[in-house]
Amino acid sequence: MNAIQDRHLRFAIAAQVATEGANSVNRYLSALSTKMGGAPVLYFSPFNPNGRYRLDLSNEIERRVAKNLVVINKGISAKIHAKELCDRSKRGNQSCFRNETLNGYCDKDMDFTTWAVPQQGIFKFDFV
Repeated sequence: MNAIQDRHLRFAIAAQVATEGANSVNRYLSALSTKMGGAPVLYFSPFNPNGRYRLDLSNEIERRVAKNLVVINKGISAKIHAKELCDRSKRGNQSCFRNETLNGYCDKDMDFTTWAVPQQGIFKFDFV
């Protein structure tokens, strides 16, 4: 697998290591990996972001992962709208997000092309 492709996320992890120490960050990354279905967090790649996610948006690193996925979704949605890709969304809304909930609430009208990632909350979803 590729190493982290998003250098901003990589620097955020490095900054967290500097302030909290490597052991606490390793425990955190292990817990985050478990939240993401066992996928190694250090291998998050915007070139293949598919997977099941459970992100705590009050944590800066997890929030950045969510922001990256929203940006990726916007690009794919634009290509679907331009008929360059076929729409594989569950609801026909040209979105890569499926089964999404924010704090346990499912908003079927959530539009990820205009959605701003909140500062806090638990965001669960599948990204395809």
